[in-house]
Amino acid sequence: MELDTLENLKTFCSSATYLKFLCLNSLIIKDCKELGPFILDRMSKSTGDAAVHYLFDEKVSFPGLEELVIKGVRKLTTLWHTQLDPNSFCKLREIFVEDCQSLIHVLVPRILKRLESSVEVLNISNCDSLEAVFNVKETDDALSSPQSALIFSCRNLCEVQIVACRSLKNVFPAIVARNRNLEKLQKLKIENCEMLEQIVGEEVGVEVEAIMPKFVFPSAKYVLLYNLPHLRNFYRGIHTSKWPSLIHFGVYRCDKLEMLAAESSCFQRHHQLGMPTYNQVFFLYEKDSFSKLEALVLDIKETSCGSLPVVDFFKIKYLVLYCQNITSAVPSSVLFRKCRNLETLDVNDGNFEEIYIHEGSLDGEEHQDVGDCPRLKNIVSSALSFRKIVELEVANCDGMKHLLTYSVAKSFINLEKMTVQNCQRMIEIIATDNDQRDGENEITFKDEDDDDDDDNNDDNHGGGGGDDHNSNNEDVDDNAT
Repeated sequence: MELDTLENLKTFCSSATYLKFLCLNSLIIKDCKELGPFILDRMSKSTGDAAVHYLFDEKVSFPGLEELVIKGVRKLTTLWHTQLDPNSFCKLREIFVEDCQSLIHVLVPRILKRLESSVEVLNISNCDSLEAVFNVKETDDALSSPQSALIFSCRNLCEVQIVACRSLKNVFPAIVARNRNLEKLQKLKIENCEMLEQIVGEEVGVEVEAIMPKFVFPSAKYVLLYNLPHLRNFYRGIHTSKWPSLIHFGVYRCDKLEMLAAESSCFQRHHQLGMPTYNQVFFLYEKDSFSKLEALVLDIKETSCGSLPVVDFFKIKYLVLYCQNITSAVPSSVLFRKCRNLETLDVNDGNFEEIYIHEGSLDGEEHQDVGDCPRLKNIVSSALSFRKIVELEVANCDGMKHLLTYSVAKSFINLEKMTVQNCQRMIEIIATDNDQRDGENEITFKDEDDDDDDDNNDDNHGGGGGDDHNSNNEDVDDNAT
């Protein structure tokens, strides 16, 4: 059933005292700005709070409803009355709420008890007054003991998207996120929430435990956190989190986030010594918490410029960096090291002068993209760093007078595609440097007819000794991790 653009609609029915939709599996309500209770009994006097505007109460039943879409119902402060039909919403799988500007909360104890085994998708957007997605602060017998966490689980919840909810300060209460209560969550996307400070809120209604909280998301594969200007922590206190299935993680335009990740045991020791540095870290993780992470998108800032320790930890293949927060006051180079599994590097919006890459540090890299870095002058590297690069793209780097020096260019032995555009000061693509010996004037780029020969040569000869060197470094890295 769909109700769409009924601007003067105030109720679905005022002539019945009870309605039951036995076979309805989808209810879509869009742009019914004045809609109030689904059934309005004009003969009875309301004893409820006049400031609370809801849709559903005990006078309407949806025993088979699987999809609920609410958009543009501007009077709503909550979806549910305190009293509901006992058979309603027990099969609800997908909830979409959009443009409900007065909505204060979405899920409350009385509905969470019904949804814990059914709800799979939760998508909330453009609800400016939203204070809680999960409102567990209401007076409810379920909150009388720590074991109540089991009541507030959403064990089948697979996807959560929260967009443009400017008053929201956290997404999950700790009572919902703990104890593997979100064990099937696969996708978490949070964007443009101006006041969001944490992903998981502080404990409510329970005493602080001696054992630090542990948040485990065994099924999560995709996490994106974008334009959250007040975001500081995943969880405010000492904790540990584990994401064993995470493949893609993006966090950028989160200006107050100082450090992305650190091992929890280290920061717990610092806290015990009176050094509460954990407040500056987003993730506190256990070893192997991100063992499957392949793609990482993030801002780098002055605090991380020059070392990028998070890149050393994550064994990623695809790295995208936004560097607009780096100023000319920081060191002039951005340094990469120990990124042995990296296949694609994309650097954007930088105000730095050099990208410096250690010998052998990007041996797995195949694609490099540098864009919108107006002060960038050089990509500096030792001879072996780019031998597996197959594609190089540089754009909008007005500080560059040349793209590569001779010593760097000759390491691009497998380059298949090069794109250089909108670099206003570019004079030459390859320039001479101090490492070029007298008489050296040959650079060989990849010959497609010799693909097989090149691969065999790399396997048999190590690219001029590079593989022997790299295998030693790999042993070091394995021991370090």
